[in-house]
Amino acid sequence: MQTLIRAAVVLAFAGTLFACKPKPEPVPVAEAEPEEEAESVSTENMIEACTITMTEPESVSWTTYWSAEQLSNSSETPSSARSAYWANEEERKTLTQTNSVEPLLIRCSSDESPSISISFTSYTSPLNTVPFGSGEYDIVGGTGGDPPPGKFRAGSIIYDQRTIEPSSGSLTIDRFDADGVRGSFRMDGKETGDDGAEFRFEGTFDIPCVGGPLESGCEANKSVSPSS
Repeated sequence: MQTLIRAAVVLAFAGTLFACKPKPEPVPVAEAEPEEEAESVSTENMIEACTITMTEPESVSWTTYWSAEQLSNSSETPSSARSAYWANEEERKTLTQTNSVEPLLIRCSSDESPSISISFTSYTSPLNTVPFGSGEYDIVGGTGGDPPPGKFRAGSIIYDQRTIEPSSGSLTIDRFDADGVRGSFRMDGKETGDDGAEFRFEGTFDIPCVGGPLESGCEANKSVSPSS
């Protein structure tokens, strides 16, 4: 009988100890790692040069940039403009010797995915057919040979490793002077290949002339420079 009593006491004491044992601390939950922000290309020391919108066969938009610093380190920048009007007299002689007296060349390009590159040239036009000031000009594609004087040829458009041949469009110049060029464009084209899609683009440009070679006649040098 005593043995049974002692066993009951031991069990009761053990139960008391178990009841008084503190509950284990909850396992801490690891904090979620903050999501990494998507890398973006710094546009410091750059100015917006062009906007491009593709409206067909899908909707995509780009903003391209002009960098005086880039232009000071090389002969080109992703978005730029060239004109024989921006050369001084001595530089104009050099252009004449190399048959490069072109009224205006405009290039808008972005390496951001999906990449895009658009250009307009007037290499067949005498200076008096594309004068300083405002005006509207036809855009022609490259499949029909050299464009007539006073018209701009659109180069093949490279869109995300796809090649589009422009067919027609218009280039509107709102300002073209010793500081640079500003205007807009619209253009249709077709992707190369038998089943190529139809494309439509429109956009704007506002590009200074300062910074490149053979541009000593630029008035913009007074307000914009590669060191600014």
